[in-house]
Amino acid sequence: MWKKHSFKTISLLGSMGLFLASVRAQSLSVIGKWPGDPQTSTNTVAVAKVDVQGNFAYLANGVGGLQILDVSNPANPLPVGEYKSAAAVRDVSVSGTNALIIGDGIQILDVSNPNSPRLLGSFQKATYQATSVGWWNEKALASFNDYGVVILDISNPAAPQEVTVVQGPYSSMATSGFGGIQTSSSFLAFVNSGGLETRATFVDLRNGAQGSWGVLNWVTSAALNNGIGCVWTTKGGLKVLDIHDLNAITQVGEISALGRVPPAPAIGGMDGALTQSGNIVVVSTYPAVYVVDVTLPSAPKELGRYQTRSLPNRATVRGTLAFVPEGPGGFEIIDFGPVLPPTVGISRAGQQTILQIGGKVGKQHAIETSSSLDAGATWSRLPSFTLTQPNQPVPVTATTNTFYRVVEEP
Repeated sequence: MWKKHSFKTISLLGSMGLFLASVRAQSLSVIGKWPGDPQTSTNTVAVAKVDVQGNFAYLANGVGGLQILDVSNPANPLPVGEYKSAAAVRDVSVSGTNALIIGDGIQILDVSNPNSPRLLGSFQKATYQATSVGWWNEKALASFNDYGVVILDISNPAAPQEVTVVQGPYSSMATSGFGGIQTSSSFLAFVNSGGLETRATFVDLRNGAQGSWGVLNWVTSAALNNGIGCVWTTKGGLKVLDIHDLNAITQVGEISALGRVPPAPAIGGMDGALTQSGNIVVVSTYPAVYVVDVTLPSAPKELGRYQTRSLPNRATVRGTLAFVPEGPGGFEIIDFGPVLPPTVGISRAGQQTILQIGGKVGKQHAIETSSSLDAGATWSRLPSFTLTQPNQPVPVTATTNTFYRVVEEP
C-alpha cells in the first residue's frame, strides 16, 4: 500500500527493457520572470516566443522588437540588448551566432554580441504570411500560410536563397499551428490544415518522406523526438504517436484530461503548444503549463503543472528549465527538475546484472522487485541506499521475468 506522502518511482522489466513509470503530479513553481512586475513595468511587453542559447534568452516581444536577456541567474533575468524591427516581432529562433525573427519578413540577425544585435539580411515571400521559424543543420526554416515550410540557404545571409519548400497533405493551407514548426535531428513537425481537418505532419528532411495524423479541426501543435511524436488536440488533450514508420503513424497513448480542469470551459477545448525534450513534453495551454513523461509512450504520466494567468505560448526547454512566454505577462522560468522521477536502466557484466540508478544525489533510494505487474502484485524491497552519483551502478541477482522499480524515499 502506498503511503500518502509524495514519492516518485520508475520501474523496468529487466528482460525486455520496458519502462513503466508511476508518479504523483506536483505543483511547479516559478524561479524567475521578466518583467519582475508586469503590472508596473514600463516595458512594452507582448512576449510571443522565447528561445534560449547559453546564458541568454531571446524574446519575440511584439512591437517591443527582439529583447535579449542575460539569464545566467534565472532568478533575476537582466535585459542586455534589443533589436527593433519595422514590424512587430512574432517569433524567434537562435543557432550559433545567428537569430531568425519574424518581423519585417524573415530577418537574419548577428547576435554574436548580445548587447548589440545587427541585421545581416532578410527574406520575403510575396503575398504569404510568415508564421514560424527554425533551423535544420545550418539552413533556416520558415513557414508561410498557404504555401508551406521553406528551407533557406543563408550561407550568404545578405541574399538568402530558397532551396525547397515542404508542404503537407493540404498544400493550399500549409501552416505551422499554434506551436510553430519544430525540428529534432533531421525531422520536422508542423500542423497542416485543410477544410475541416487539421493534421500533424512529420517530415524526414533528408529525403522528403512524410506522414500525417489528425482528426477534424482539432490539432494545434506537433512535436517529436526519437521516433515518438506528440500532438495537442483541443478536444482530446495530448496524443502520443509512434512515428518510426511515417507511412503508418499510429496513436499509442494519450492523456485526455490535460487542460480540462477548472476553470477551463466545459464545452470545447483550448489551444495548446508542445515542446518535446527527450522523454519530457511540456504542454502550454490554459489554465496551466503541464510537464509530462512519455518514457512509456503507451502510458504517459503528468509529473507536474503550473497555473498560468493567461493562455501561454510554446515553452522553450533547456535542461530542467522551461521558459514560458505569456504575452503581456512577459515570460516565466519554471524548474521542473524536482518532479522528475528517478530512473533505472539495466546492463550485464558477465553473469551479473547491473542496474543503473538515476536520481537526486544525496537522497535515499530503494529497489523493489516483483515477478508480476498485476495490480495486486507483491513487491519485495531491497536495502535502502544513498545515491552518491547521478548514474549509480547497483549489482543485483536477477531471475527470469523479474521486474524492478526504484523508489525515492521522502
